[in-house]
Amino acid sequence: FHPIPQSEVFAYFWLLIPINFEHLDRFSSNSKERSQQTILSIEDRRTKLLQEVPLIDGHNDLPWNIRKFLHNKLKNFKFNEDLRSVSPWSTSAWSHTDLVRLQRGHVAAQEILHFFYLRVENIMLPHAVQFRKGQL
Repeated sequence: FHPIPQSEVFAYFWLLIPINFEHLDRFSSNSKERSQQTILSIEDRRTKLLQEVPLIDGHNDLPWNIRKFLHNKLKNFKFNEDLRSVSPWSTSAWSHTDLVRLQRGHVAAQEILHFFYLRVENIMLPHAVQFRKGQL
């Protein structure tokens, strides 16, 4: 048995809540009343919710992949393409998103948390800072 880290429990909690709420209305006392109303499809409800409440992506490897594949040369990045069919993005295990899919998924903001580990004995501090500034 391996305990689940608290951060993973939090992620699972948020994934399970919407699923459970969707099934509660089946058992409510006025379910007959609801069945007579116009029922939106799950896709329509999701779209409506995402238009009203901003979705914030807490982790995205797109900036790292731009650095890795294009050496930060943004002029070579295909901003308007779904990168699932563009090499090397399509074969990368860490390339799960692009601007087209972020827009399609109604992502309103991208949280950027920048941290790094530095082993001072193995790298000179100015080089480490320059490398990390390149990621930002």
